[in-house]
Amino acid sequence: MNKKSPIFNFYPPKNKFIGVLSIPHSGEDLPSVFTSFLTDNWDDLIQDIDYRVHELIDIEQLQEAGIAVIKSNIIRVAIDLNRTEATALLNWKQNTKNRRLVLKEPDISQAKELLGMYYSPYFEMIKTLINELKLKTGHCNFVDLHSMPGVAEEYHLKINPQQDKLRPDFCVSDQTGLTCTQEFIDYIAEELRKDYADVKINTPYFGGHITQHVHKEFENTNNIQIEINRAIYMDENTKELNPVFIKKLKPALTRSLINLFNQYE
Repeated sequence: MNKKSPIFNFYPPKNKFIGVLSIPHSGEDLPSVFTSFLTDNWDDLIQDIDYRVHELIDIEQLQEAGIAVIKSNIIRVAIDLNRTEATALLNWKQNTKNRRLVLKEPDISQAKELLGMYYSPYFEMIKTLINELKLKTGHCNFVDLHSMPGVAEEYHLKINPQQDKLRPDFCVSDQTGLTCTQEFIDYIAEELRKDYADVKINTPYFGGHITQHVHKEFENTNNIQIEINRAIYMDENTKELNPVFIKKLKPALTRSLINLFNQYE
């Protein structure tokens, strides 16, 4: 675990800039400033990260296609970037297996400092990229990339009791029609279905805070969230990636994203 890595990695487009891809939940770095607030059980801390999502895409190919990629390195139990600023710090009091994570809370001044250091920079980078793209093209295409458990836990069923316990291969979401054109979300769903039959729209997820934030702050954007079923690329118990599954997933997902951004350039 490299505690000296940057807050996020930025991979700039190498050709004509056509879109932004955000990966906010695959980070595994735990800065030492957070350790006194959290359990020291590493397995519990990484239970709900979007495990290695950044390894499921060919970042260099995306860069060559003109897509900027931003990937957070901070573990989400410290700062959850897909939550509002008011709730992001130490958001996960327990993980989805009901294991206690947060042992104590920072005081108000500590909380403000931590948010300024580890939350705000990611959103400033998103703002910079979207504004640059809009200045060049007049619009922006934005994707927030995540992964989800293969089976809904009690935690998830409490939030959305109507969802199926078994998750689809992919869930693409747009806050139920608010954050992009219908054609945009239908296009990515059909691209993914070329390799994975079970692709749902706004089921079981509708899009999180980042999707909401981009919609609220930036007009004229096509802006979606994509959730990948962890069962199609890893063993969720051992946290081991399945190389056979990834050999299929990585080129399919990379192609789908590039085709999406190119189609709506």
